[in-house]
Amino acid sequence: MKKNKIDRRLFLKKYGTVAAGAMVLPTIIPACARGKDGHTAPSDRVNMAFIGAGNMGCNDVKKFLADNRVQITASCDVNRQSAYQDERLGGRDYLAWMVDQQYSEQYGKKYRSCKKYIDFREVLSKKSIDVVEVVTPDHWHSIPVLMAAAAGKDIFCQKPLALTIPEGRAMSDAAKKYGVIFQTGSQRRSSDHF
Repeated sequence: MKKNKIDRRLFLKKYGTVAAGAMVLPTIIPACARGKDGHTAPSDRVNMAFIGAGNMGCNDVKKFLADNRVQITASCDVNRQSAYQDERLGGRDYLAWMVDQQYSEQYGKKYRSCKKYIDFREVLSKKSIDVVEVVTPDHWHSIPVLMAAAAGKDIFCQKPLALTIPEGRAMSDAAKKYGVIFQTGSQRRSSDHF
């Protein structure tokens, strides 16, 4: 049996280019991906989903789009798209469109990765989602909050927190039991001018 002889010069010629490319590669990764030049590295952002995409959900998404520590990755609502109060559009498709438009402008390229869901349980099953905002109709806050806590998601829930005192107690207990961050929004207590 004849042994294959590896010629040193041939080896360097063949694999030297690959090695040189590997050394140059880190210099072509954009600053935004490395958290440089005022950008937040993707590893330092929280991936957020909106459960509810009506008036309040669409209002809140605008605030989170302005925070580069947050990456909105999911829009969930049973309503695809329709007019809400004052004929403003809302729904999962509209909210996802708003997110994709903003990120397309921000990143300077076409962005299409805000996923759309009908069932909030599907959102909660995604390991990539760190935090959810529950912006469902008022009487429907507790179930998504309880299930989000059990799934290990941090939670922001719009006001009013609960329909009944036992619901509110159950949400608070679930946040404590599962060790998640849980905040409820109350404009009169959270806004600077109040």
